[in-house]
Amino acid sequence: MYSFRRNRNLLLAAFPTAALIISSGCSPAPAGGPTPTGSEMQGHFEQALELQTGAILDDLDRVRAAGTRLRDALSITLLPPRSEIYERTLRAAASLAAAARDGADARRAAAEVGATCGSCHRASNVRPSLVVGSPPSGTSLSSHMARQERISRLLWVGMIGPSDQDWQDGAQELIDEPPFPSEIIGHVGDAQMLDDARAELQSLGQEAANAREQDRPELVARVWSVCAGCHQAAGTSGY
Repeated sequence: MYSFRRNRNLLLAAFPTAALIISSGCSPAPAGGPTPTGSEMQGHFEQALELQTGAILDDLDRVRAAGTRLRDALSITLLPPRSEIYERTLRAAASLAAAARDGADARRAAAEVGATCGSCHRASNVRPSLVVGSPPSGTSLSSHMARQERISRLLWVGMIGPSDQDWQDGAQELIDEPPFPSEIIGHVGDAQMLDDARAELQSLGQEAANAREQDRPELVARVWSVCAGCHQAAGTSGY
């Protein structure tokens, strides 16, 4: 859908904080001293975030590296009793990420990692406290990008929590997707492409609002595909 890269220098200047925004939007809430299993889960969480960031930026090297680290960590992991089935599923998703051949593989693997973590949390009656943050204000480019990142985080926490409320909030944010800022349109020079991207996100929001839990990973991967396409068009892939 988005195959061209033009006006690259202008667009890089327009997205100077993209990596920082995507890398820091969601974090575990502090909850006392770490336990061995808690420390292990923190490691899984960090690699899962790396997978998400790589998927959004269409950065295969980043996805493969995080997938490899997560897969290898699972060889010595300390998961709760009766979680073996989820460990096997998580290892399979991490292995897919480690061997991702393209962006579609990367996004599918990253989403499956998040969904598997959520399934294990639900089965173990564990609800990690995850902080997404407040909606940004304003219509500037930086506010728009922060808002897009927050939507991704809401959907992510909806899966990994699992949290139906965060998922529904993320779906509604997609449905309410505003027009892209004039700064982006002026730099990219293809308003129709951005209108199509907005319409696709709104449509995905409608699907997400009514999605069964087992269908959420595919929808998240499709949302990330739109994000990755815009990053490619903006020349920010791999940031």
